[in-house]
Amino acid sequence: MKQRLSAIFTLIILAAALVFQPGCRRGPHIPRLKKNKATNLLLITVDSLRPDRLSAFGSARAQTPNLDRLAEKGVAFRNCYAPTPLSLPSHCTIFTGREPLAHRVHNDGREGLPASEQTWAEVMKSHDFQTYALVSSYRLHSKFGLKQGFDTFDDSLDYGQIINTLNTAIAADKVFLRFRSWLEQRSGSRFFAWVNFSDPQAPYQPLSEYAGLSENDPYSGEVAQVDHFIGEMLNLLEAKKLVEQTVVVLAGSHGEALGEHGEVGHGIFGYEESLKVPLIIHNPAVFPKKQAVDRRVRLLDLLPSLLELFGLEAPAGVQGQSFWPLLSPRREEAETERPVYFESWYGFAEMDLAPLSGFLNSYYKFISLPEAELYDLRTDPGEKDNLALKEEDLAAKMRGLLRAYRDSRSDEKKEGQGLDPKKGIKAVERLLKTEDLIASEKLEEAEKELGDILREYKDRKLPRAYDDLYFIYWKKKDPRKMEETLSRAAAEYPALSRFGIALAQNLSNSGRLSEAEKICLDVLARDPQESQAHILLGKILQKKGEPGPALSYLEKALSLEPQNYSLQVEYASQLAELGQKARSLEILEKLLKNPDLAADPAGAPLRADIAGILIKVGEGEMANTLLLDMVSSGQGDSKVWSQVGLGYLDKSNLPKAKESLEKALSLDPNNALALSSMGTFYLTLFRGQKQKANLDNALAYYTRAKEVSPRLVAAWNGLGVVWRYAGDREKAIAHWKQALLIDPGFTNTYFNLGITLLESGRRQEAYRTLNVCLEKYAGKLSDGEKRQLQALISEARQ
Repeated sequence: MKQRLSAIFTLIILAAALVFQPGCRRGPHIPRLKKNKATNLLLITVDSLRPDRLSAFGSARAQTPNLDRLAEKGVAFRNCYAPTPLSLPSHCTIFTGREPLAHRVHNDGREGLPASEQTWAEVMKSHDFQTYALVSSYRLHSKFGLKQGFDTFDDSLDYGQIINTLNTAIAADKVFLRFRSWLEQRSGSRFFAWVNFSDPQAPYQPLSEYAGLSENDPYSGEVAQVDHFIGEMLNLLEAKKLVEQTVVVLAGSHGEALGEHGEVGHGIFGYEESLKVPLIIHNPAVFPKKQAVDRRVRLLDLLPSLLELFGLEAPAGVQGQSFWPLLSPRREEAETERPVYFESWYGFAEMDLAPLSGFLNSYYKFISLPEAELYDLRTDPGEKDNLALKEEDLAAKMRGLLRAYRDSRSDEKKEGQGLDPKKGIKAVERLLKTEDLIASEKLEEAEKELGDILREYKDRKLPRAYDDLYFIYWKKKDPRKMEETLSRAAAEYPALSRFGIALAQNLSNSGRLSEAEKICLDVLARDPQESQAHILLGKILQKKGEPGPALSYLEKALSLEPQNYSLQVEYASQLAELGQKARSLEILEKLLKNPDLAADPAGAPLRADIAGILIKVGEGEMANTLLLDMVSSGQGDSKVWSQVGLGYLDKSNLPKAKESLEKALSLDPNNALALSSMGTFYLTLFRGQKQKANLDNALAYYTRAKEVSPRLVAAWNGLGVVWRYAGDREKAIAHWKQALLIDPGFTNTYFNLGITLLESGRRQEAYRTLNVCLEKYAGKLSDGEKRQLQALISEARQ
């Protein structure tokens, strides 16, 4: 036994030595690009992509013809490893050729790549490549450091979502549309482009046409979906005759567990299903024949290998090594399997589980945890038989090798702290079952189970349980329980800003602005880069009548998320309300010139919002042209037709207004804005004709709008006007007061409320109400409105 262990350890030491010798001499089988020919590089990364779900990697059931097409004229590396089962740190390794230990990004959304790190994009840009990135997930947002070296970094994500979370992502179809827009507009210089797909990712919800491709396997349905849109990208390259001029790299950023070892998803464990990824390098001129490499490579090796292919020097400090020598059959047979360092700190950060690190050498895989694990992947590829106690000497030597490797690259110590994930996974398994109950609408059963979990694991860190509990109460429409859950979670996990931000949002919605403001300030005190808190503060302070500070917070958010189009529209809207129409119009016109926003159907609701602001700033004709253009191009959804109707109401064209609003409601009977606008239409008719039927119709539409959207201030204000005309001043006053609780900056309501209070003889209350409007919101009023307000205040003083 000792002799066997000594031989194994010698192999391990020899293999480890390779890590410290990244340079490899060129051999006859190393591919070369043609000299004097401009060649592009397209890097496609796919999160959570398992190689065993691709037919090019051996799956008999996979529906991946386009990834197969890449492999037909390329090299498929069948044994590639990610450094971690997490998206951001794995991409940081791809772009620096350095381990997480070196670049120090260990988790999604918690650290950013330091500016001192030299990236792949920076190298390519320095050699006159046009550099472009398109990411599909907030986890890869520019604020986390990967923007370095890119001329264009598209992280605009969901055009209609102003506050993003780590779960914000766009699907493959939207990724393709944006890539197509960029490719069709780009000028002639050679490019380095990175396109990221975040599906497949839980929850697996493929589009209907792909769901049926993999029966009872929605994960593979999402893989097929991504495959289709990668195929569309390849078709674009072919149409533009760029195929032979472009090296295409397809890489998974990490794998995905599908129930093996109790995990569904990724991040907790470091087993093969989470770490192994597909890697394909395609170019028909360089690789005219299909090739496959079975020797082990790493995402760590991608940067130095591709730079070598392009004849470029790798930056100092790169820790990967070129894998091109493995294309030589003799070299592949001779080379010892490359060692792999891997880690995951997700469980430590989120659940106080022990941080995981490990080392893979020869065929042995060691995982350092409180209960260490050792597997022989030759005989146990499913990692079922833990040899750590059976082969204690080998386990000890592997532990020593891991420590030596880790210590040579970092002084960060995380070993041994926390509960072993193998014990912690039981709680996660129960949470997964609870989430299945929620998805099946068995809310009472799920709520009870979550209560049991929180009681039984009261000494454990389980923030995900609060996420699930909050979702249950959201589905139940129980605002009191929603607030209670968020308050408990925020108190228990102050470092997890998502709870504080969600609580502040709920408090703001209920009119408790000062409480919401304090929470946002506390979040920013811990993390000044938390753009969600800046956005929410901008909205809160605008409601409180503090426009200067409100704008400053929105500006800070824009500096962190410059391509957040919904944020730009919110900023333009606040400028418009403050009378800064020129600045507002400048932002809106720039957005309207954005070809991506115009071409993508997902941008239609945002463009409709832009039309609404254009009407406010007196650009009704521009708004009308925009809306009618959207209708003629097939983007006339319910929201667009609502804005068309509002435009006609603004111009007092009542027949066209009614026609447009009825069209909006035919497309979506629950469109609250259209319902409220129909209320305004009938109220306008009543004012002109004094027919009670019109007032009744206005009441019905405003009431329905309020039921659909209880916080729609225009509906509350309209109901107040209806009750005023109906002769019920107290109901009118009650509705207007509720409107101001929802939005204290809705200036029309101050006038309505102040006048009615004066008519009721409640002068002091009228004075207080009108004076609030003058002191806090005078900047939103026209000169005529200011004169009217001052006259009413003078009357209230008498």
